[in-house]
Amino acid sequence: MLYRALSAFLAFWLLSACGPVLVADDARKRELIMRQHTEVWSRGNLDVIRELYTEDFVGYFHGTVVEGRRSLQAYVESQRDRHPDWRETVQWVIVEGSRGASQAMLQGGAVAALLDLDDAGVRFALEQASLFEFERGRIARQWVYPDPTRPQQALGLQPGH
Repeated sequence: MLYRALSAFLAFWLLSACGPVLVADDARKRELIMRQHTEVWSRGNLDVIRELYTEDFVGYFHGTVVEGRRSLQAYVESQRDRHPDWRETVQWVIVEGSRGASQAMLQGGAVAALLDLDDAGVRFALEQASLFEFERGRIARQWVYPDPTRPQQALGLQPGH
């Protein structure tokens, strides 16, 4: 009986002690997601890629597979060179354990790039969801899913909801 009580107390103590650590870890992962939207994509700050992504990162961006931090840097640089007004405004971020998700509103060149439109005429916003997996305290994988229906609705190419 004493053994069971001691085991139960020890299990409770260990689990409650991990609580703040898990919360802090989730907060750190939320920060990684926010920074990749704001610093990497919106501001073009390529220096932070080392901090945010694993060396063997794999990203699935709108039909393009990017493997490794160097490839990611080249991909972001090419997109921002073509579309310097690329902006992503984060609407929400969720993190649980080794996975996370975000929704961001894309504006400017981001929309033009996704819809293969000329930048000059693009004044639409586009919602995009991203899924993330974390390893070793960094983003290891990312999948991006845009919602192309909004600009198509604005252009009259698709009926609204």
